[in-house]
Amino acid sequence: MLAAFRRDFYQCLTGRADALFELTDAVLCADGPVRSLVDLSLAPEHRRGHGALYDGLNSGRMEVARLRVKLAGLPLVGVNENTFGPGLTGGI
Repeated sequence: MLAAFRRDFYQCLTGRADALFELTDAVLCADGPVRSLVDLSLAPEHRRGHGALYDGLNSGRMEVARLRVKLAGLPLVGVNENTFGPGLTGGI
């Protein structure tokens, strides 16, 4: 299910998709709060240069309505007895 969501998420990125996708991976795989863009550009998940990171942020586009539909279609699973979240499981 996670692989399918990643594919759907990528399809929501309409401008500078590769750079934004890698930036998203870098943010999600960070070992804590992101303090600077420079740190993200050095993360292993961000395989492009720091220029691509800034280009993605400045020129990248996302179809937010399309992403909203994809997120709304995910099943909810219980994280614990009081919390539910999207059922994204499986390998990348």
